[in-house]
Amino acid sequence: MYLQGALFEATRLYPPVSFGRKSPVKSDVLPSGHKVDANSKIIICLYALGRMRAVWGEDALQFKPERWITENGSLRHEPSSKFIAFNSGPRTCLGKHLAITQMKMVVVEILQNYEVKVIKGQKIEPVLGFILAMKHGLKKPFSYLPFQKTPKSYPWNWPVLGMLPGVLVRLHRIYDCSVEVLENSNLTFQFKGPWFSGMDILVTVVPANIHYILSSNFSNYIKGPEFQEIFEAYGDGIINSDSELWRNLRKSSQVIFSHQNFSKSTTRSKLKDGLLPLLSHFADEEMVVDLQDVFQRFMFDTTFIFITGSDPRSLSIEMPEVEFAKALDDVGEAIVYRHITPRFLWKLQKWIGIGTEKKMMKANAVLDRVCAKYISAKREEIRSQENADEE
Repeated sequence: MYLQGALFEATRLYPPVSFGRKSPVKSDVLPSGHKVDANSKIIICLYALGRMRAVWGEDALQFKPERWITENGSLRHEPSSKFIAFNSGPRTCLGKHLAITQMKMVVVEILQNYEVKVIKGQKIEPVLGFILAMKHGLKKPFSYLPFQKTPKSYPWNWPVLGMLPGVLVRLHRIYDCSVEVLENSNLTFQFKGPWFSGMDILVTVVPANIHYILSSNFSNYIKGPEFQEIFEAYGDGIINSDSELWRNLRKSSQVIFSHQNFSKSTTRSKLKDGLLPLLSHFADEEMVVDLQDVFQRFMFDTTFIFITGSDPRSLSIEMPEVEFAKALDDVGEAIVYRHITPRFLWKLQKWIGIGTEKKMMKANAVLDRVCAKYISAKREEIRSQENADEE
């Protein structure tokens, strides 16, 4: 129980995804009283939500697994509109229980078999991207500094340019800045973009708003065409889809995630044949290891096995470069920049092929090529099986 509390506490402070985005089909009023126009943009800042003292108490910045344990020793339930690491409402992550089980299995095996030492003095700094990761890897324990209010942390609303200059100045610490701004604005902040850029965004971490948007009034808050354009690298899959297409894709995905025995056996197999031998090698050689890199490779391999049936074997002593994972990181970075760059400008960069848009195009090519490779291999496997059955 305490282990699950520790895992939930880690994902509260460092959620897998840094933000979520929605767009109302028609005008509405949120529970907080904020009016939203049809087709306007709403950002739910997951990183900031987990650090809000108004939501989690004065110890919000402390790593405290005990907050998840009740007085009688059971796991404390928190509504998904408050603890949103696995999304909320109808779009709740289908792989939630699989992910929790997998994390538990990995942690138990490591703690039972190894003494993990850390490197002192390393800076913990998140990478700017849709998927939250640490810029310098995981080579030291987390530490939390006392929260200090910064009354002047609001981005200044400049004529013509709006608040964009203030965001760009704070870009290197945008996640922590979002915590400060939302703390000082009653958990909801109206960002004003440059004139005529269509970049005005309502940013909220009010649990009642989140529940309203993601659950009780779910049908009115969609991803929308602009979301699909910004997140185009994800194609027409479940992340980008709405309405009937989303429902059909979710039903199909539920079939995949229903095979719990297969997913657990895949995890156990990768633990036994991949992760533990690798960690034993590091222990024998007394090597310093980046655990973030190791865990990302473990998740990459198990996910690929689960989806395609093929093992890319990125988790090995050689620690080969994984171009697919690198491409996903580049896509995540480009997605964030598209949120803070006027649409006409990133469209121009894409047309010319410069900056983050150039990285996005290269990443898309890698994703398409790798996916096509595994799809082709799977089709060939199915054809071979059908031919064998006919014989």
